[in-house]
Amino acid sequence: GITGEFMIALLNMGVTASALFEMQKSDLPNYDLSSASSVPSEKKSVNLYYVVFPINFKWNFLPLQIVDAYLVAGPRFELQFGNNMDNNISKFYDTKNFNYGADLGLGVQFLKKVQAEVTYFYDFENTFSSLDSKPSGFFFSVAYMF
Repeated sequence: GITGEFMIALLNMGVTASALFEMQKSDLPNYDLSSASSVPSEKKSVNLYYVVFPINFKWNFLPLQIVDAYLVAGPRFELQFGNNMDNNISKFYDTKNFNYGADLGLGVQFLKKVQAEVTYFYDFENTFSSLDSKPSGFFFSVAYMF
């Protein structure tokens, strides 16, 4: 993905905005339409593809010459642009094309150029309208700033 950053050096605070690719994998109960039974046969793995736009407030709480430690927090917006659901699965599960949530992360920046960050995300809406399926988790990122 791509990230931009605007920092106010005097306050050691700023804003970062990104456009990122994300794939969410879900294992869903697979119902066999040819069977009279309403019991799911096995789990079916489904991938959902998103462009994610996190807008985070950034605070460098340990600004040093060689390494900076920082916190990020803010909203995230997700637009689904595809999935690999077959017709059988899509008859039972409807996905949402838009979702939103929040990020909270901790990172380090080396020599003002290389960043490593761990972020926790939580989505406020269900991914599938028929399930209680609010995604959450951690992601790790490494970036080189131009």
